Amino acid sequence: MNENKKPEEKLIIGAAAKRLAKNNDVRMDADFLKKLDDEVKDKMKVAIERAKGNKRKTLKPCDL
Repeated sequence: MNENKKPEEKLIIGAAAKRLAKNNDVRMDADFLKKLDDEVKDKMKVAIERAKGNKRKTLKPCDL
């Protein structure tokens, strides 16, 4: 196992997502948070590239 590899950083706060689901009378599958986090990371990557393409260092809603 590679000891130099950092654990992957999570962007989604699980408790907040679970609370939102519960407040809407639904439950979340065990894998839902991981998939949600992956989706957010993908959106962030696209937004970052768009901002850089427009010579900006600030992400804006239009980058989504």
